[in-house]
Amino acid sequence: MIIKYLSLILTLFSLGCGSTDSKSAPKPTPTELLVPLYSEPTDKQNAIGNIWDAVAEASSGTPLTVIFGVIREDGAPVGTPNSNYTLGLKKLREGNASILAYVETTNGSRDIEDVKTDVLAYANHFDIDGIFFDEVNGDMQFTDYYNKITNYAKSFDSVKKVMLNSSGVQKDFIQQSTADDFLVFENYYEYWDEFNSTEYVGLDYEKLHIILHTIPDADTMRTVIQEANQKNITNLYITNRDFSHLPTFWDEEVSFIKERNALLK
Repeated sequence: MIIKYLSLILTLFSLGCGSTDSKSAPKPTPTELLVPLYSEPTDKQNAIGNIWDAVAEASSGTPLTVIFGVIREDGAPVGTPNSNYTLGLKKLREGNASILAYVETTNGSRDIEDVKTDVLAYANHFDIDGIFFDEVNGDMQFTDYYNKITNYAKSFDSVKKVMLNSSGVQKDFIQQSTADDFLVFENYYEYWDEFNSTEYVGLDYEKLHIILHTIPDADTMRTVIQEANQKNITNLYITNRDFSHLPTFWDEEVSFIKERNALLK
């Protein structure tokens, strides 16, 4: 089965590499996983074991960004990390994962000072690389709101990247944003055909990410990754589970991406 897919990958790359002008041909971009890790660091999953440990292990050989958030009651402050989060983040760091902290914005209606309070806690007390703002309102009238919280986050040395979950956002919004990366499509598999990456021509595609839910099986996962790469999207996550679990085909997804990336070297 692996030989079958490697053969298909080689065929796809040969079709797209007809030019002999090495100077004009852009360097292929490795595929990177964007994993929403919405679970406790001690949570386990049948056949996978400790979820955070599995992600940390995968990140040692595959480009991988994690989105995590301290699980707490609604309205409770982020606070400081307990020993479980400290150890979990340490393992992710040792595995070479990039780590983004989750902060909700409630479609631009959350009080900006509450947003800043969460950012402050993560930036000062957690080992992170950046902030992931969720529930982003992509209407142009909210660009000022999101630029304010983005610029605030970037005022901390620990925040090297800000990503907006702006699924369906227009190109104009991205061009006026001070954020670095954008989750431009998060949806169910049945809507995958509706995603049109040409809407973002002129932007740096390496800043664009997608997440697809309800993928039926590992074969479909492989097909979707190939199709996403053909649409210039190389940052993604394909799953058939909620974000408190890894997909049942987690090992296959990691292996497939690792195989594709190896062909680019």
